Amino acid sequence: MILLKRNSIFLYALIFFVINFLQAFFSELIADEAYYWMYSQKLAWGYYDHPPLVAVFIRLGYLFFKNELGVRLFTVVISTFNFILIWKLFIESKSDSKNFPFVYFMFFLSVPVFNLYGFIATPDYLLLFFSTLYLFFFKKFLTDNSIKTSLIIGIIAGFLVYSKYHGLILIFISLIFNIKVVLKWKIWIAGIIAILMLLPHIFWQFNNDFPTFQYHLSGRNTGFSIMNFVNFILNTFIILNPLFLIFIIKNKIYDKNEKYLYSIFWGIIAFFFISAYKGRTEPHWIAVSAIPLIIISYKSIFLNNFNSLKPLFKFSLIFSVLIFFVLRTVIPFSILHRHFSGKYIAYKEFSEFIENKPVVFMNSFQAASLYNFYTDSYAISSNSAHQRQNQFSIWDYEKYLYKKNVVIVYNYVNNDFEHFYSSDSSVFQYSVVEQYMPVEKIKIDVLSDYDVFEIGEENYIKISLFNPYDFDIYSLNNKDLTLNIVFFFKDYHSQITIKSNLPDTLKSNQSIICEGSFKIDTLPVGTTNFKLCLNINSWYAANNSDFFQTKILKNEHSDNLQ
Repeated sequence: MILLKRNSIFLYALIFFVINFLQAFFSELIADEAYYWMYSQKLAWGYYDHPPLVAVFIRLGYLFFKNELGVRLFTVVISTFNFILIWKLFIESKSDSKNFPFVYFMFFLSVPVFNLYGFIATPDYLLLFFSTLYLFFFKKFLTDNSIKTSLIIGIIAGFLVYSKYHGLILIFISLIFNIKVVLKWKIWIAGIIAILMLLPHIFWQFNNDFPTFQYHLSGRNTGFSIMNFVNFILNTFIILNPLFLIFIIKNKIYDKNEKYLYSIFWGIIAFFFISAYKGRTEPHWIAVSAIPLIIISYKSIFLNNFNSLKPLFKFSLIFSVLIFFVLRTVIPFSILHRHFSGKYIAYKEFSEFIENKPVVFMNSFQAASLYNFYTDSYAISSNSAHQRQNQFSIWDYEKYLYKKNVVIVYNYVNNDFEHFYSSDSSVFQYSVVEQYMPVEKIKIDVLSDYDVFEIGEENYIKISLFNPYDFDIYSLNNKDLTLNIVFFFKDYHSQITIKSNLPDTLKSNQSIICEGSFKIDTLPVGTTNFKLCLNINSWYAANNSDFFQTKILKNEHSDNLQ
């Protein structure tokens, strides 16, 4: 039988499957996995951070197992298919060497990307799988530009983008470095098919004011820093295995039909290196480059007969074993212990302590997601003004907490908060709020001129507020509903209460206009951004407006912090 052959690729695929299956079963979810599990509980054509395919597969897996394994089931299955596909489509040779499948197995396991996304349920494992299929059929189109191949490319491209938006980068690079392909009319059939597949997602983005594009194109921008480039280079070495980078640099192109693999690899590296100019890049963003990397590295040793690289290859096998051991044993139980264990105990104990009251986690969609997964309680995340929005900003879950007693868990230290310590030393800083009044979805806009605000003067502002809820928002039990302006600077933010004619009650589905004034005592002079926020009884200033740009000036009677 083929599975029992010593060098069968299917035998190593089975080993890879079992390793991932066991780790998926015995490891607790990391925060992002719980967040995507929340996606799967309310399927849609799109989500704030990512397209929807990861939610679909988590939903399917959860039908079989109501635990961590269910969340990760299709990660384990699809990553195993990808292991086989890369071998079958790109590497398998008629050579007599008996060690080829074993060497490929070791190569595969020594790349951190393939280890991490062998069992963790994030969009990246789907991105890797559909990238492999896309690269194969794109190669086929280079020599056989048939309508059938273009149709397949279009379908795969659609699934690639539904996996993760980084798939668009792969498609763009594959075309820009093979510009002759764009001139072939049949490739446009693939584009039309992909767009038709993506129409439901595009409509979802349109109906929700394109939140994902706004976040990825501008929300991640943190400005230039030389450390962004340094971190990118270090992350590239860590995520891809530096020994393979030597192989890909030393190799020569023998098959002209595989030149595109080099353009894919270096194109992805270059794209994200350049993007580091405007902000921090995450290590896994270059995950797709691992596919051409492992193919080229393998062929540089065996198919091209590079004897000079054989000693380095032997060393790389030893290095691969160490990499695998560290990624699969040392890290999960030491350095990354807090990511893969302890959450069940901490959240369960806290839930029991507060008698299963609903919880509002301040500025932590990760904690809210984990809490929902590991307890039978109800939890949401709510953002203060200085935090980015997320899927909880789109969901309307907070309306179910209207006028209920809830527990707010804060993400900063304050001696006035209550504290709970779980048996694993986790700390929850919280307060109990009677008759919770959600204000997160109230939209505030500025109607007056806001180009300049002066230090030491009364600055006047006119705003509109819209209450989209199907219930009124009002003060309860002497709880003050206040309006605040928050100014943002490089390393901190400053919040000032606005003296306004804000009414005690904001009627359901009603817009109102109000005016107010505030005085700036000490703030840096210059251009900055600000937001307008509502606050009830100083819980926190909610994220109610977009950013507005202004200039802070001093007048001749004021002193200010330079």
